[in-house]
Amino acid sequence: MTIMALTLSKEQLLEELDIVENTLRALIDKRAFPHPRKIGPTKIRWLVAEVVEWLQAQPKAWTNLATDQAEEAGADSA
Repeated sequence: MTIMALTLSKEQLLEELDIVENTLRALIDKRAFPHPRKIGPTKIRWLVAEVVEWLQAQPKAWTNLATDQAEEAGADSA
């Protein structure tokens, strides 16, 4: 595994999350998104693990308790 696989550039992050730079900046300013890591004099990158953790903590877009429970039960039995 390479360091590049563990991190995302700003361009990669924006593409993966399908957001624009202003949205990213607003999330960071509100402390609602992981801050990037400085890995060189001018280079910053986000840790994939922190981005995934942030995504998993976000509320589901649609909540249907019966469907969610059925999906979880199916995942548990697989």
